Amino acid sequence: MDKLRTLFDIPLTGDPLARLVLDEKLSGKVVVLCGWGGWDTADLGACVSRFTALLKEHGLAPASRPRLLVAVREDDLPASVLERADPVTTKVHWWWDVCGRLDTATVAASVRRQSPWRTTKGKVAILRQQVATEVLIEVAGPDLLLAEHLARSWNGQVSTLAEQIEALPYDAIDDVLPAEIDGRTGGARPPQALRSAWRKGVVDRWDRRIRISPAAKLSSADHGNLDTLIWRGQSRALTPLVDGCRARLEKVLRDNASKSVIELLERGQDTHDWRRTRSRPGTLELGAMAWAVSSRRAQLSRPDAELLFCARDVRNSLAHLRPLTDEELDQLAAVMPETLW
Repeated sequence: MDKLRTLFDIPLTGDPLARLVLDEKLSGKVVVLCGWGGWDTADLGACVSRFTALLKEHGLAPASRPRLLVAVREDDLPASVLERADPVTTKVHWWWDVCGRLDTATVAASVRRQSPWRTTKGKVAILRQQVATEVLIEVAGPDLLLAEHLARSWNGQVSTLAEQIEALPYDAIDDVLPAEIDGRTGGARPPQALRSAWRKGVVDRWDRRIRISPAAKLSSADHGNLDTLIWRGQSRALTPLVDGCRARLEKVLRDNASKSVIELLERGQDTHDWRRTRSRPGTLELGAMAWAVSSRRAQLSRPDAELLFCARDVRNSLAHLRPLTDEELDQLAAVMPETLW
């Protein structure tokens, strides 16, 4: 316990931890110990395991008891102390599932003010920025270094994203991770199979999923399905816009189509071209409206028709878990009315 004696100037005689517990100057206070920098692992483990026992042994009232806060890395304490801590008297808080979507977005926004995304203006640039922001957040996840790197260096193009991720100078990692990772596990602490990768900062739980950083240079099979992450980000950015397009086009079509066509679309009449697409009650879906226009049962102006078919294609791509290409994003921006931004 030499480290404890040195930190709190405790005399050499007697039990230093008992003296700490009974020190009136520490009554009701929080005693903070940092587990690295000169601590013996066994001594620190003894401090943690004996502290609450000494409080009870000396009969200190709850309000008069000092509290012990120990900040450690996993190897700074004996494994038995971490795994067998009494949950009634000792709470173990792991740095796991700490960062959320807002943290990643904040890091990206603080850097992005000077990013190349802001060098152009117009509808295409606006859509690019909206989509790239959500894709960046989804791709980086809990890896805040990756979020900062992408916010500073990535131009928002889907085609250049993998190259920018690869450019982040992470060291190669030899860990062999499980082929499948159940995101429902590890609610309070990293699963044992992921501990090594977690200590290296490439695995964490974020947004209710266990995430492996796409920037991790893993020797095992590729766990970072980049297309899936891009699709998730695009879905978050584009779904509200596509819904806005659908609502606008429904109003235009209801104003121009015959009552019988509207009734047909609302009933969800099965046709070969329509592929059994059915509208929600009282709602005209994009597929149904596109069928009506392509079969000449309804007419729209050329800009509205282009918007309808483009929005339908975007919705179908996202529904089939396929991320959009840069060209498809540009096409959507070109036909999107400015009133929907």
